[in-house]
Amino acid sequence: FRSLAMSTVVQRGRVEFVVPLLRSKDPRLRQAGLLTLTGMFKGRAFPDDKITPEMYDLVGAMVDDPNESWWVAQHAIQALKRAKPERIAKHRDRLLEFLKYDSVWVQTAAVVTLAKIATAPEHYKKLLPPILQTAAAFTVDSASSSATRAIADAMKSAKPEVKEFAQPLLKDTYAGMPSVLKDPYTGAIMGRGAKTVRSRIGSIVQQMPGGEQFVRMIPKTTLKSFITGNDLDMYRYSGKFTPNKKMIGTWAWAVWPAPKNQKEVDSCINNWLKHRRGKDATKVEKSKDTLLLSAGGKVSKSGYYRGYFWSGDRLIGVDDDEALKLVVKTIDGYDFLIVERGGFNAKPNTDETKEIPKDWHCGYHIYIRQK
Repeated sequence: FRSLAMSTVVQRGRVEFVVPLLRSKDPRLRQAGLLTLTGMFKGRAFPDDKITPEMYDLVGAMVDDPNESWWVAQHAIQALKRAKPERIAKHRDRLLEFLKYDSVWVQTAAVVTLAKIATAPEHYKKLLPPILQTAAAFTVDSASSSATRAIADAMKSAKPEVKEFAQPLLKDTYAGMPSVLKDPYTGAIMGRGAKTVRSRIGSIVQQMPGGEQFVRMIPKTTLKSFITGNDLDMYRYSGKFTPNKKMIGTWAWAVWPAPKNQKEVDSCINNWLKHRRGKDATKVEKSKDTLLLSAGGKVSKSGYYRGYFWSGDRLIGVDDDEALKLVVKTIDGYDFLIVERGGFNAKPNTDETKEIPKDWHCGYHIYIRQK
């Protein structure tokens, strides 16, 4: 009801209600007043020209009050984000304290607000390390998205000396991201969570000089290294693209059911072709995916392999921590691209899984070359 009431206050332009609400001794009313500055679900906030210095003074007092309700403090931090950098800077040290609070929403609000001043000459050395560390640790998707987007936006306009300082921090953060992300309270594994957070941090790294190449050269898990657990079996991109003319072209997802291991590849392809005798097998109706491999390593059109590049006989996930083996096989005059299905970044999915069976296989996706 508070959100609905404050939405009405904003819609009717009753700005005179805000200061009394912010001054209230009741935290529920203070939070209601803050909603007119932060906006609310399906409700806009007052525009900048309606927010007065007195309102920001009251907001700042809530931020600085160690006894303030966390729920109110969160909204106060969000409201402070709208202030000019010099006003935010007055509360810098207090905002840093919020990064240590045991509340992801308070932490997120603090990261997003601090990001507004994080690249300023007088602040970047103090602020960038803790806000990066906090953002990288979020296991809640909306928190991770908001925090990393705020940092990425700040870094876009950062001066060269700031980017130079941030570069090793970002690289260390990216390289140190776990392959599996767990909720710190329940221990539950966040499905695809590690990939998502890694990709967000990676997008910031790639803004840095040499960042894209750095991300590409992080060792990637292969089928062999997944089974053996030996880092020496991981794929390491040298930094130089390896041409392979056989791979270049447009490929359509085909062949189902898909083979579960190498022994089933030929039989699955032949069985799929058997039902297409006398027809052009390259014309795949309602193909689940299209994969365009271009010279130089570019991968496009694919919904499955966004954020990948290729080199030699590997399809490499920039943020996916996987390098998938590619094989081209010609059967009955048709070229098929056989791609390891992967899943190396998702298993084992429990702490009880101690060893991967030596005969384990991820299976394959098979594409057919388009004319």
